[in-house]
Amino acid sequence: MNSIDQGRRVRPGFVKATSVITVLLLPFVIHAAWGYVETRRLNAAIEAIEARGEPVRTQLVTPVGDAATAARYYRAAAALASDFRADPTGWSGDVAAAERTGNWPEALLRRIRSVITPYEEMLSLIDRAADLPFEDFGSGTTYNYLAQGLMQSSRISSLRSIVKAVDGDASGAARSLHSALQAGRWFTRHGRSFSPSSMVWFASALQITLQRVRPQDTDLERLARALADADEDDVLQQQFLEVRAGTLSRIPAHPWFIGKPVVPLFVVDRPWRTHQMNRQLTWYAEVLKVIDAPWPDRIDAVGTVDYFNLDAQITREWMLKSIEYMVTPVAVIRSLRTAIAIERYRRAHSEQLPASLSDLSPSYLPAALIDPFTGQPIFYMKMPNGYTVYSAGVNRRDDKGDVSVQWAGGSDLGIAVRHF
Repeated sequence: MNSIDQGRRVRPGFVKATSVITVLLLPFVIHAAWGYVETRRLNAAIEAIEARGEPVRTQLVTPVGDAATAARYYRAAAALASDFRADPTGWSGDVAAAERTGNWPEALLRRIRSVITPYEEMLSLIDRAADLPFEDFGSGTTYNYLAQGLMQSSRISSLRSIVKAVDGDASGAARSLHSALQAGRWFTRHGRSFSPSSMVWFASALQITLQRVRPQDTDLERLARALADADEDDVLQQQFLEVRAGTLSRIPAHPWFIGKPVVPLFVVDRPWRTHQMNRQLTWYAEVLKVIDAPWPDRIDAVGTVDYFNLDAQITREWMLKSIEYMVTPVAVIRSLRTAIAIERYRRAHSEQLPASLSDLSPSYLPAALIDPFTGQPIFYMKMPNGYTVYSAGVNRRDDKGDVSVQWAGGSDLGIAVRHF
């Protein structure tokens, strides 16, 4: 058999073997190429985020000095308040009635005091922390119970403010309000607004305080500063930045890509998971771009983004409700800031109310505060025995200062101060 005949016999076998090997290796080649492309996309996206100075990892703070002391006080207070249950005996309706009429039965006050008394140690802790700088609790902390405990601490301190105001202790009521507000600093430090339910408690306590007693201007100024610090105009941007950073923090770093949070190599589903991460980053980029609009366009803008890139189960309606939930405390805080400015103006002008909110600037407010639900200044309405300042709320309709049932559908959001 000559060499030509041998070549003719070998070539078909070689071609067949090569074809089989190629078919077997092709999925691995495609898998590797897909993973490479998706990883390059992910690295490029992360580098772009870093170039803008935005976080790619959850920021861990190690408090020192007074900030560490405040964190220790708040941690203990959260633990002590963890068993508090709002309105365990059904007295909130009686509080609302007393708030409207200005009549506070002694039996009702005894019930409120009985709720507060077991938490005197906790209240002492948040009072001591309120005047200290506070950054965070530090790494290795279980935040879920701390967040819940701080909300409960704030509510109990708001209740204490009511009792002190009815008892005629103006300074004590103002200090207790300040402690209630400062206990919520953790939320704004993490790009979150106060919970609407906690703001109901605080707004009611402030309303009763302003109706029953006359805190000194220094006390009001202190409250005004704390409220201004809690007034986060970019709360939506900060919330999405933190959530995105938390998402990226869950990606482990591979030693081949030191410092870059990429998905590990040689994992079967790596390309798909990296692809999903890239889709999420695209979604976050689109949301962060549209919510940079003025109020209230930034609320509506969330409805223009394709939520399938984040989660197929998320609807536009659900996301819009979530955005409104985050914005509601901002609207209330701005109403409360305006009310305190009015009270300070009244004390300096022989008990006269300002003719309009423009009279408050620049002495008591830098400018008229914007209602995030309308994009216009917060509403101000005089009454024969007081005034109302309010936001139009989620329905974006001026219901003429109907703040009697806070957060209810169709009601405005704010505070009505009646001088009994």
